[in-house]
Amino acid sequence: MNEAEKYSPPGVLLVNGVPGSGKTTIARLIAGSVPKGAHINGDEIHNLVVGGRVHPPGKPEEEVQRQLRLRERNMALLADSFFESGVFPILDNCISKRESLDYLVSRIRARPIAMAVLAPPLEVVLERDKHRSEKTVAHFYINLYSEIQTELSSLGLWLDTQKMTPEQAAEIVIKRVFSEGIIPPPLPR
Repeated sequence: MNEAEKYSPPGVLLVNGVPGSGKTTIARLIAGSVPKGAHINGDEIHNLVVGGRVHPPGKPEEEVQRQLRLRERNMALLADSFFESGVFPILDNCISKRESLDYLVSRIRARPIAMAVLAPPLEVVLERDKHRSEKTVAHFYINLYSEIQTELSSLGLWLDTQKMTPEQAAEIVIKRVFSEGIIPPPLPR
């Protein structure tokens, strides 16, 4: 049996941050750097809804929230499926509220769950976003930058990646997140 066949995932990793912070790039790098890794992109899961899809900050708000919960439930199902199959699940999603993080964490059975929050300064995020070929959306989500810092500041491994290459950031995340960024299970309500 070779090394990849015996691979045991360290847990579930959530790479979090505002659009333009580098989540997708870093999640892909991490997934490609381990013997067995899966990149679960929240935007791609959300985009599976074709007819009637509503992205935040769309209207009606109730439908936006319903679709976000659907995305999070499906991300949790995929994370558990990959983990149970010996594949390291790396989730890539923008979660700005503690309630949303608790919702996602409560639906994932695999443990531990660690979170890396990519938090370069807002002006760096906006500049990076301008140069993305696939989408430029950070300006729609500026309010999430302070919301993440307010709601989630005590959780996860926080990284200011402004002076790091994506490869350096990915290396730091994988080395430190499971010792410094474990997310506790949500408290019962």
